[in-house]
Amino acid sequence: MIRGRQALMSLEWWSAALLRAVRTAAQVLITSSALALGGDSANLWQIDWQLVIGLVLGTALLSLCTSLAGLPEVGSATENGGGHDDEEVR
Repeated sequence: MIRGRQALMSLEWWSAALLRAVRTAAQVLITSSALALGGDSANLWQIDWQLVIGLVLGTALLSLCTSLAGLPEVGSATENGGGHDDEEVR
């Protein structure tokens, strides 16, 4: 298992953290675009795209910061803040 600073240097950690950030950004992009359109109109030119892009980039950055606390996808769950390993719980 990779611990501490070494985890940030691993390709596995960065791959998992960036994938998580991209997924989060995509969810915010879809949601904020749908909310900006509202139910009355479907004109994509009326959306405040600067606001939407700001929200997307901000949430992607926050997702990366959250990943610093630990990623369940990398290493065991007990090293990353709790949960159970693959061992049977009795």
